[in-house]
Amino acid sequence: MSKPIFVCVPGASHSHLIWEPLKVALSYYGYTAVPLPLPSVGGNPPTYDFSEDVQAIRNIVTEISDSGSDVVLVLHSYAGLPGGEALQGLGKAEREQMGLRGGVIRIVFIMSWLALEGFQGGSRGDTSAFFPYMRINLQAGISTINPQEAIAVLYNDMPRAEAEYWASQLLPQSIGVFWSRTTYAAWRYIPSTYVLCGQDQSLTLPYAEMILKAAQDSKPNAIDTVRNSLMLKTLSKHPSVFDTAMYQVKNVIKDKRTVWMYAPSEVHRRIHRTNGNRHIRHLIEGFTSRIKQYITIAGCAGLAPESTLSGVDGDGKPFGGIVGGQIGGYTERENFAVNISAGGKLK
Repeated sequence: MSKPIFVCVPGASHSHLIWEPLKVALSYYGYTAVPLPLPSVGGNPPTYDFSEDVQAIRNIVTEISDSGSDVVLVLHSYAGLPGGEALQGLGKAEREQMGLRGGVIRIVFIMSWLALEGFQGGSRGDTSAFFPYMRINLQAGISTINPQEAIAVLYNDMPRAEAEYWASQLLPQSIGVFWSRTTYAAWRYIPSTYVLCGQDQSLTLPYAEMILKAAQDSKPNAIDTVRNSLMLKTLSKHPSVFDTAMYQVKNVIKDKRTVWMYAPSEVHRRIHRTNGNRHIRHLIEGFTSRIKQYITIAGCAGLAPESTLSGVDGDGKPFGGIVGGQIGGYTERENFAVNISAGGKLK
């Protein structure tokens, strides 16, 4: 039985690249993730309402389902509105009744809207319910977010460098989507998980809990699992996630001489070459601030977990430590890490 494909939809003002860390993590476990850009993000031209976002979600889910694959749809924040609207007839059970393969087997809402039918955030032109950090331009039909406010509100639990990077990637958001009226609630019919995030300073935990309770009190519903994000934090700390990211980077950085190193007590990060994709570089820099107990050498072939490595870097300084994760678990690895920098060698 093939594994389901994850379709990941970002919240307002965010490009699909925000899902790259999750895509990397899922790839380690053999899952495919498809981050989906929303037409309303970018605001050029602005969309009138959320109908284009609804159609974009419906199109990708239909395409994957028609190929025979099951889908897990992951929705963050605003994405819950078009995501909940888009799935009529696309649930796994519904498609089976029509003699079709594939379909959505689960929706994962992350601090997201669980809108009942007929929900509308406000009448067109009314911005009173918008978040205070949104800078509204009614004439242009878009909102923008000051990067410094974004760091404080949207990325408040991230390392500073990582937060600054993601804040710099924010895009104008078409505001017409927030005045859209829903007509369908997919969470009534498709098994759904709601992820609560205790440190969310945007939607906030009390407000998300209120949204969740309203949906749970409305029958029927298929919300059968609720998780607090505190239970999921080990994912970002797991060394295998970092190892997978290193494997991804191997295909991006062309000179094959880049290494990220972790000593047991403190991080020794030496990025000697970053000629590859800028987004991937920042992604890895984000990982470096989280995993502080491992020394990880990208691309070393044939090393088992818990192997001891030692050597000298390109500056002639010794290093050593325990390798964490499935370093030797990938195919077609190349032993390019022996050149930690020009002249760097493993012992």
